[in-house]
Amino acid sequence: MIRRRIWLGVGASVLVPGLGGLDEWDRGRLARLARAAGGEGGEGGEGGEGGEGGEGGIDPEAARRDPVVFGTALALVDAHLLAGLAAIEAGERTLGATLFGHAIAEVYVELEPILEARGVKPFLAELEAAQAAAERASGEAVRAAVDRVLAVTAAAAAKAPSDGRSPLAVEAGVLAECIDRAALQYQSAAARPDDLEAWLDGVGWKLVAERRAAAVLPELARRDADAASAVSTALAALKPLYPSARPGAPDDAGAALAAAARAKLAAAALR
Repeated sequence: MIRRRIWLGVGASVLVPGLGGLDEWDRGRLARLARAAGGEGGEGGEGGEGGEGGEGGIDPEAARRDPVVFGTALALVDAHLLAGLAAIEAGERTLGATLFGHAIAEVYVELEPILEARGVKPFLAELEAAQAAAERASGEAVRAAVDRVLAVTAAAAAKAPSDGRSPLAVEAGVLAECIDRAALQYQSAAARPDDLEAWLDGVGWKLVAERRAAAVLPELARRDADAASAVSTALAALKPLYPSARPGAPDDAGAALAAAARAKLAAAALR
């Protein structure tokens, strides 16, 4: 059975004192992340192995009812593809193709029944075509295949379940989650500087966040300038952490984590 690996639960907000609101499961994950970051053992590793950093497990039932969880699951598909494309463009074709495969085996296969229940047409064929391109096609063909999947996931996001929040509030929530995942993944990957895949997982989240911000922030600024400022600040805090598709000099992710926490709070307050 394919392991669940879409981490849509605890985020950067649990690393910032005074935010509270965690259940016991979240606290356990936080404790493991803190141990790993502090070099005291724990599960550690990139999300698929220990479930820490910016990746990890999914609660399928939450994705069925929570539009932000649903949207972030789709964003993880995008993140794997964008990370894989970045790897290929940096000369790491094998790793790039592997990341494309992760989008299928570790995300889509689990997500497909939830998408079908929401009336989304399956898009496994598009993902498989993108993986095939990643394995042997030119860079231009790979980018075109990725763009096709990104268009499909964007359309699928419109089928998110409703919980009373406006579409803008949901989009802002997903954007804040993507920023949070990027910051957390940096913290995880910085402890393993030779693990290029862990680094690229964070790059993927950062790239997804930037794409979404271009669409969301103008409208968010018109509706809630303070929320837009919080999200923009959090996004800007990621830039020095991810200078390229290859690891840069280790940096302190604390500012980015704190900014992501504020962005998540601001997005959660929207309706």
